[in-house]
Amino acid sequence: MQIMSFIGGLVCGHIADRTGSSRWTLACWWALGGISVLSLVFFNVHVLNLVCTAAAGFFIIGAQYVLNNFAAASYETNCRATGVGMLLSVGRVGAILGPFVVGFLQQVYAGPTAMFIAIGGAAIVAALAIASVRSAGHPAFDPFASKAVVHG
Repeated sequence: MQIMSFIGGLVCGHIADRTGSSRWTLACWWALGGISVLSLVFFNVHVLNLVCTAAAGFFIIGAQYVLNNFAAASYETNCRATGVGMLLSVGRVGAILGPFVVGFLQQVYAGPTAMFIAIGGAAIVAALAIASVRSAGHPAFDPFASKAVVHG
């Protein structure tokens, strides 16, 4: 899963750079990752489980790597560090709460089905959320912001 996430981050970043639309690339990546996790609910074949788990790492965790760049490009220069810092701290809170939520789901429901539904559903919600964000790289007019144009 970790090897696939590394490759997924590289491919997602490459496609986002080539198309110029990291927002839609991230939305597609998370949607495909959500579908791959949700497919684990319906199929229980060893080879298919390996493929779906690798796809989940490729798409979901790979998109997380590119999200940092998307957030940095979405904020104006004078508040960029705060925006990216908040993104990373919310991610840390999720990393702390994730095992508690998964443990609770494992206690309440027998088997991994509820966990797969929760993770797949969260990835689909992330895809919808990123698709609803205004385009990155087009900040609102700020007369005090730098006039320099940075491409990245």
